[in-house]
Amino acid sequence: MELKKVVRPVISRLCYALALLVLAFVTEGPHSQAVAQTKGLAQQNKASVSARRHNDMETVEITATNKQIEGRVFINRAPETIFAFYSDFRNLPKFLGDVMDVQLFSPMQSRWTIEGPFGMKAHWDIEITKVIPNVLIRYQVADSSIAHSTWEIRFEPTADPSTTEVTEVLTATLGKLELAAMALIGKYPQDEVRANLHRLKQLLETGQITDTSYAVKGKFAP
Repeated sequence: MELKKVVRPVISRLCYALALLVLAFVTEGPHSQAVAQTKGLAQQNKASVSARRHNDMETVEITATNKQIEGRVFINRAPETIFAFYSDFRNLPKFLGDVMDVQLFSPMQSRWTIEGPFGMKAHWDIEITKVIPNVLIRYQVADSSIAHSTWEIRFEPTADPSTTEVTEVLTATLGKLELAAMALIGKYPQDEVRANLHRLKQLLETGQITDTSYAVKGKFAP
């Protein structure tokens, strides 16, 4: 009887953790969907924070709130060039860390193959909800019966016509539940957004990717 009293709570905690892990992958969508780091999660839910990473990652600026992550990077290419590349979703697996394949159904609909934690794979039907040529792309998971995150990509010209400010805004819909699930499996959405934008910059400016952080193992190996 004493052994049962000790073992039962442990099993309950493990089952709860596993349920949240599955929830994280089922509800997070294609890439980078939660909103805060595991460390200091409660504090991050109460206030906006800005963070920069050293070395090359300083080229990407991240701002986070309790429901949004906004990443910003300057890319030495014209807005129309970057928009043309990004708006063809078949290009996204070239730099997004967990998107392995994209199949187009129409200009506004596609199916993404995602590889999640522990090698789990899922297929997501994605719909573009708004497009302003050379300015903005907004998209989300097509199944509206399930709460999912949404993404907005902005392409803003700068004083230099050959440079564009690219902004990704990730808006979570499940709040603290989504954050807790992501924390359990060690996914850090701020860093994923940062890494994906950094790879986009590398690819468009140099044609090569050296940043392999926060990506499926071996995906960007030379």
